[in-house]
Amino acid sequence: MPTMQPEQATFFLQVVGLPALQNEHPVTKRVIEAIPLDKGDYRPEPVAKSALELAWHIVAAEQRFLSGEELLKPIDFRGMFQFPAVQYILFSNNHSIHHRGQLSVYLRPMGGKVPAIYGESYDSAEARKAAQA
Repeated sequence: MPTMQPEQATFFLQVVGLPALQNEHPVTKRVIEAIPLDKGDYRPEPVAKSALELAWHIVAAEQRFLSGEELLKPIDFRGMFQFPAVQYILFSNNHSIHHRGQLSVYLRPMGGKVPAIYGESYDSAEARKAAQA
């Protein structure tokens, strides 16, 4: 595999990676904020992460891949492949989307409301209707 140059990493980050993250970050933030404060220890089954563990996992993973001064540092992904950190930006985004979906499934059983994710959720539509009434 050809070596990525710093200017290529910067271009990829600015044109592809960051716009994708900027689109998804507010949605992930809304899902995390929807966790009821007294229900952070909820888990749908014993082997699942708790809601707060899952929220922290999402945040920590995003930070792991976004260290600006190390965008070219090779990162080993569980022995399967090694790429410069900047190439993990979209992987990181997809990872957050995946776990955000898991977390959104936890919300109603915890007594929370599911925020709009890609358009209105049932809960956000009901809130809108109530506000209009």
